[in-house]
Amino acid sequence: MPFSLHDQIIQLEVFEHYMVLVLESNKERKLRVVSLKTGKAYENILDSASDRKDLILEDNLCFSDSEVRVREKLPHCPDNIYKVALGTRQPQLILQDHVSNFKQGDIVSEKIEVEVRDGVSVPIFLKYSKHFFSDKSPWIMSTNGSSSSRTDTYFQPN
Repeated sequence: MPFSLHDQIIQLEVFEHYMVLVLESNKERKLRVVSLKTGKAYENILDSASDRKDLILEDNLCFSDSEVRVREKLPHCPDNIYKVALGTRQPQLILQDHVSNFKQGDIVSEKIEVEVRDGVSVPIFLKYSKHFFSDKSPWIMSTNGSSSSRTDTYFQPN
């Protein structure tokens, strides 16, 4: 599976028999595992329903590991941490952040594009509770200048 000109490497970890990359292409992140023995590559191991997921490699401290921990951040729910077996490429959910009184179905996440004065279209992410939102509700806009660091657009319970 060759790299495309649109693939941007966000994170990279090398193990004894595997290389693990977090790639971004067209504002979508994907996990790619490459076998250093065979050269075969596999991606989209964590295939979630959201197209706005963010993948971050957790601290993987041992060179001889045969698994990698990956944090999946989604815009409308708490983080998930997966343990991915590199040989079989099987993900196992090992931690799902818990927020008391949180119901995923109560949170709405929208992405809108706003054209600014110079004609550039800027994405804005709106997250709100279905129960407490009206057209008169206040909202906070935050931006992030780096396309490779989008964590401010993801669920934060604080």
